[in-house]
Amino acid sequence: MVLAVSGGPDSVSMARALSQLRYRLTLAWVDHGHRDSAKDDGVFVRSLAATLSVPFIPLSAHPVTTSEAGLRDARYQVLDSVDGDVIATAHTASDQAETVLMRMIRGAGTTGLAGIPDVRGRYVRPLLGVTRQEVMQYLGVLQQGYVVDPTNASLEPLRNRVRHTLIPLLESQFQPRIVHSLQRLAELARLDRETLEYLAHDHVLKHGADIEAMRSIPAGIRRYVLRILCPVPLSLERSHALEQLVIGKVQGVIELESGCAARAEAGAVRFET
Repeated sequence: MVLAVSGGPDSVSMARALSQLRYRLTLAWVDHGHRDSAKDDGVFVRSLAATLSVPFIPLSAHPVTTSEAGLRDARYQVLDSVDGDVIATAHTASDQAETVLMRMIRGAGTTGLAGIPDVRGRYVRPLLGVTRQEVMQYLGVLQQGYVVDPTNASLEPLRNRVRHTLIPLLESQFQPRIVHSLQRLAELARLDRETLEYLAHDHVLKHGADIEAMRSIPAGIRRYVLRILCPVPLSLERSHALEQLVIGKVQGVIELESGCAARAEAGAVRFET
């Protein structure tokens, strides 16, 4: 099992816990190259690997931007190149709650509200049921140190504003267990999404891209059918436009992402790339 360890409390607690459970581990640390002090974090993770008597792999990412999405994409790209049966990341229930709130703010549907999956291909999130508070309690019991990324204190990124401002407000004024409530919301949304995906796949197997067949099913399933049929990922806006084409409210060509286009032709939806 390869662990993505930044040196922060979440990933350090993951490394300590899985070591105690006697998993065969390798610690991988990713340098994103966006701050000079990151080198010290790498030294810390290397020392932690030596303490746990496990291999250490330093990696270098090359993000296109320093946004959260840019850093994440670069990190996963370099982690994808690492050999290992499983790659574990240290996302917690608190990260899940933040993700769900951010997506709610942006107007996400069921897919977005499902949040961070506990398993995606080789990637697993063993701490997804553990809150950040529980992580800190565990590290305190172990008297285990960790490093702090100074950029986490900035209120400029949306995630940090949700973490440091919105969630504390919700906990103090509305729901003390808001993290658990949002985690439960993500679990229920994921179950609903899996059901809709199952029904949509079954529909595509039986009817393909036939428009009349799509018009006969509920709109919630139809949207998933169109996502399956479309060869490129769909934004919520483009998904809505494509559905308007299917039900006959718009005609002609619908321009989609990545240079793809869709048209209604001979009783079916046709995609051109």
